[in-house]
Amino acid sequence: MSDNKEKLTPEKLKQIQQLQQMMAMAAKDGKVPGGLPPGGLPPGFPGMKKPSKWSLKGMFIGTLQGMQGGVKFIDQFVNFITKQDGDKTNDVIKNARSPILFGTFVIFFFVLVGVVWSATAPLDSAAVAIGTVISKSQLKQINHQEGGVLEKFYVEVGDRVEKGDKLLEFDDTKMHSEYEIILNKYRIYLAIETRLTAEINDDPEITYPKFLLDDQSVPEVAKIIETQNSMFYSKHEITVAEKASIEQKVKQTNLQIDAQNARKVALNKTREIVQDRLEASKKLSKKGIIKKTDLLNLEEKEAGTLGELAIADIEIAKMHQEIIKSNIELINLDNQVSTRAHQELKEVQLSLAEAKERLVLLKDALSRVIVRSPVDGVVNNLYHHTVRSVIQQGQPIVDISPTADSLVIEVKLEPRLISDIKVGRLAKIRFSAFKSRTTPLFMGEVVSMSPDIVIDPRQQNNPTLANGYYLARIEIDMDAFEEIAKTRNLELLPGMQAEVQIITGTRTMLQYLLDPVFDAMFKGFKEK
Repeated sequence: MSDNKEKLTPEKLKQIQQLQQMMAMAAKDGKVPGGLPPGGLPPGFPGMKKPSKWSLKGMFIGTLQGMQGGVKFIDQFVNFITKQDGDKTNDVIKNARSPILFGTFVIFFFVLVGVVWSATAPLDSAAVAIGTVISKSQLKQINHQEGGVLEKFYVEVGDRVEKGDKLLEFDDTKMHSEYEIILNKYRIYLAIETRLTAEINDDPEITYPKFLLDDQSVPEVAKIIETQNSMFYSKHEITVAEKASIEQKVKQTNLQIDAQNARKVALNKTREIVQDRLEASKKLSKKGIIKKTDLLNLEEKEAGTLGELAIADIEIAKMHQEIIKSNIELINLDNQVSTRAHQELKEVQLSLAEAKERLVLLKDALSRVIVRSPVDGVVNNLYHHTVRSVIQQGQPIVDISPTADSLVIEVKLEPRLISDIKVGRLAKIRFSAFKSRTTPLFMGEVVSMSPDIVIDPRQQNNPTLANGYYLARIEIDMDAFEEIAKTRNLELLPGMQAEVQIITGTRTMLQYLLDPVFDAMFKGFKEK
């Protein structure tokens, strides 16, 4: 305290205590000691200053005065109930009365504050369940479609792998041998198809596809191409020779027709001459110049000429028929070649399709001889550990826990809780692996719910989930988690257990206490 301020001496302190006692006694009678203003010491009393109304000291003095007034009210209320006069009470009761009344007032005050708080303060209501942290795409269980004999291991449990990394390798001896056999069949069928197509189109040579030409240096492929070329040219030469024979026959027949036509010309000329002589002979015969036998000879010669002309026409018609027949043979020859080629092509294409399908399957199987990781993650489990062990078809071989995938919490909910839980509800999350004393609650959101209950035989020994449960997924607020995780060196891993409180609404403490009572009243107050 500075020197310019008045110091508080023991005498002045004694005066202050006496005045406070006088004020306490006067407060019981509702009077103020003479010479003092109502409610306190005089403003100029040494060592005392009138505090500000809104200062800490002023609020404390105001609270004390309020409590004194409350105690006085309770005291008067008790006297009124008991019909006692305070002046007739003995000194012991008088001295104990004030602390008892003060304590009663304090209890009443806190009870009143508790009732007001319980009626107004909101509290979250929540459905509590235990969940497990899983990858959003869940654990990757890798199996082998064909199975086989394990040849080599590239990883062990706990190894981190990236997408495409080698995990295991199978023995491919048998599969590779079968692939080579089917590949050779496919090449043969493809070469035959190409040759037959060239025969149908009457191409002068075979144009092989790039698939065969690229492997032409392979002895098997070169032999296939040579064989098909030989067959193509051999059949082509046979067909050409047969066509040439028929065409030669047609040519000869045409020459014979020309000869018959020339003979007909000569016969027609002879006939004209015979007819002229016959006309002249008929005139001379009437005059008796020539004999009748000469006339008959000329008529006979004319008839013979007409007969020869008719025979020539018949021969020419036959020759035309021969030409038509030869042309039909040419057409039939082309049709036979085309029909045979089409029939063979149809059969070859069926075999080619089967070989191609089998080849694709074997090629795909060979690509799976080396098992690779489908995602970035950690090797969680190896189902086999022995080289040359036999793996059955479809049997699981490796489990991978994805690391690049986002994590969610999978929660099993009792059916009785489902009416209050919807997609979009907020959830409070506490991870059992983290210290609850130093790690706060994390927030999440319900992102999916199973449409119906899930029956899991493994839960038969669990009384709460034996009859089924709803499966919910909760997405963690990773931004808030990462912010805290950086400062406290926390890492969220698949498989961690989490206690989840899904917020279903808000109620006051009074509602928590009274709702069971009201429910019991609703069930009990029924008229029979």
